[in-house]
Parts: sequence; structure tokens; C-alpha cells
Amino acid sequence: MVKKLIGDLFDEGLRRDRTERPPSDLWRGSLLGGCLRQQWYYAHGETPTDVRGDEVFRVFERGHIINDSFNRRLRDSEHLLSYEEEVPVSIPELNFGGNADGVVQWKDGQYELIEYKSVKESAWKFIPKPEHQIQASIYAEALKRMRGHEYSARLVYIRAGDLATEEFIVDESWRDKALRILEVLNSDRFRDTPPWRLPEEKYRSKKSGNWLFPCGYCEFFTKCRGGENGK
Repeated sequence: MVKKLIGDLFDEGLRRDRTERPPSDLWRGSLLGGCLRQQWYYAHGETPTDVRGDEVFRVFERGHIINDSFNRRLRDSEHLLSYEEEVPVSIPELNFGGNADGVVQWKDGQYELIEYKSVKESAWKFIPKPEHQIQASIYAEALKRMRGHEYSARLVYIRAGDLATEEFIVDESWRDKALRILEVLNSDRFRDTPPWRLPEEKYRSKKSGNWLFPCGYCEFFTKCRGGENGK
């Protein structure tokens, strides 16, 4: 059997490219809708105790490939007045920053924030996910504060197997939820102490005993729970 040389080199390159760099802002849009405790660990430079496997890096790369494909088709669309990709956004007073997948102005003049999410078929029935709506909504809020006009927020889900799409306009109420999360994260209460853990009864399978997402996939599981590898 031929050794998986190319595959091994590919995985090595993904690991190298995904080396974590210290964030310029404490709180990041890609994490904001998730576990508060996990965000606190990342923001305060804690060392992960449960390093991600190569399969996670491949999932990230799949998302980048799909995003690049959509960007190429949309940037010159006749239906758009402008199209920006990977747009840095921030709310300095809330220690928040991130990168929006796309920012467009439609032919009718409307401004819109676009977030792409590639998901496998088994996850299709769970869209739109709350954490994605929070992420898109806070990006739209940041753009409004930075540029002075309103942005709607559009989530575009792309099914990894066949590139089929489903789209959702994020309700305005999610902006208030996102801002409340940032208010909690910036409070004096959690300046030196991490927030609460997610409840075990909700995130641990009663049938198998295994931890469910996000706990079972968290890089800080052992630090947080005291167990190993999500078990």
C-alpha cells in the first residue's frame, strides 16, 4: 500500500497555518455565541489541554475553500454595487473584534453583512444555529458603528456535499443578545475568574456518558472539567 505522503504533508501544512496567534481583541465574533468559559480561556491566553486533531483543521480548510469559491463568483456580480471580503470589524469600547466574510451593497442601495457557514448534511436540520445568528448580528452592529449606516445580516449555509444553499436574514433581536453577552464578558465579575461551566446534564449523553458539543470538542476540556478527551 502506498504511504499517504501527500495527505500527511497536507495535514502538516494545515497544522502549521492554524497555529494560534494572540488576538488583538479580547472577545472574538467567531466564538461569541458559544461557551463563555471557553471564550475566557482563549482571551486570557490559557494553554489548551486538549489539542485538536487533524480532522478539525480539515473542516476549517473546507470552509475556507468554499468561501473562496463564493467570493470569486460574487465579487464581480452585476447585482451588486460593491463586494468586500474578509472585512475587519471591531467595537473597541467592548473589547470586541472579528472578520466578516462579506460586506455588500445591493443595486437598490441596501447594505448587508454576509456570513458563510459550510455544514455537513447531518447538521442541515439544525440551521440556523443560535451561535451563528449572534456572530452575524454583532458583525452587523460593529459595521453600523464603524461606518454610520444600517446593515442587515444574512447567514448563508452551504451544504458541504453538494454546495446547496439555504439563506436566513437574522432578526434584529439577536443584536441585543450579542451585546448582552459582551456586557457579561466585560464585567468586573469575570476580570480574573472564568465564567460558569455549561451544565453537565445538558451536555453529557445520558446513554453513552460521552460529552456532547461543544464540551466534547473543546480544547480546554481537561482544564475545565478535570477529565480527559471529553470522556
